[in-house]
Amino acid sequence: MSLEKQIGIAHKLYQCRRTAWQIFGDDTPDVLAEWISVIKKEMAATGKDELLSCLALAEQAVGKEKEGIRIMLIMAAAVEMIEPSVNQQP
Repeated sequence: MSLEKQIGIAHKLYQCRRTAWQIFGDDTPDVLAEWISVIKKEMAATGKDELLSCLALAEQAVGKEKEGIRIMLIMAAAVEMIEPSVNQQP
């Protein structure tokens, strides 16, 4: 994968976290903590890292209720795991 594509993906992931902050405000750390827990369970079950677990969970979310917000929160939680914002709006 090219560096340009990697940067584009990283940008989209960070956008998910910013969007979570815009939607949930001060509740964002609590909302993301729930999804971080889900990602950690997936990691433990599969042995995958944060991003691969995040992608697997996003695939599972397709077709479920509130698919878009669910996938956005999964992605935001993965970013938070990799680079915590220390409970402050990024």
